[in-house]
Amino acid sequence: MRLKPNIFAVASTANLRQIVEDFELSVNDKRELLIDAISSGRRCTPEHFLVYLSEPEIKQVCEVVGFEWKGRKIDLIARLLELRRLRMEQRSRRAARQSLATSHSTNREREQT
Repeated sequence: MRLKPNIFAVASTANLRQIVEDFELSVNDKRELLIDAISSGRRCTPEHFLVYLSEPEIKQVCEVVGFEWKGRKIDLIARLLELRRLRMEQRSRRAARQSLATSHSTNREREQT
């Protein structure tokens, strides 16, 4: 799940401006430029800027990602971040398995020559 784009989709321009200001990112005032600046900022993670969104905006993010949207803001944020963490772990395990499979294949080829 790509959480950042879904947060950007529902965040108000005022919230985006505030994030840009707080992270000292330089950008013009257009919404797309704000999103680009925040998105490219490595230190700007969903953990940092979900708190800028209002409860209705958090619920919209949940809806967009197909997640249960009932609950309070802090609980929804915790569940979104936990889901993101789990998906990142799955991706990491999948990449490790692929790397291991590639390594085994390369070793077999070397043994055959």
